[in-house]
Amino acid sequence: MYVYDHPFSYVVDPNRKLYPCWEFVGNEKYSVGEITDDGHFKVKPYYYDVKAKDPTEFEECKKCPFLPICGGGCAAESIRRNGHPNGPGCDMNRYIWREGLKFYLARGYPHLFTSDELVDILGKVPEGVKDDTKTFEFKVGGW
Repeated sequence: MYVYDHPFSYVVDPNRKLYPCWEFVGNEKYSVGEITDDGHFKVKPYYYDVKAKDPTEFEECKKCPFLPICGGGCAAESIRRNGHPNGPGCDMNRYIWREGLKFYLARGYPHLFTSDELVDILGKVPEGVKDDTKTFEFKVGGW
């Protein structure tokens, strides 16, 4: 599970700033808060943006069989694709999960499914699929 998708998991940087994901560390725009000198969690406004993500509102996610696994995908990928963290964040993981699930079911339950049946049920990675993720240009002081 991505840290971003777990409601009580955060990445803490050396300055006690908290981020919802390791990909955001160092970019204070995406800090959800900080740990104060007395050990309390001081919330920043972005915290509420992070908690507002509801992948059942995204058409792309509504019909995806992997929604329960991914929870709407990667926030950093959503920022790259949509300009904000509260959108679908699909990347190559959708194919990795599909293939992983087929492998798990074929190995763990060979008496229930043949490999051909699993391909019929779950499909296969389309030919020529490329990783459509984008990358951030990293600059000192943020993205």
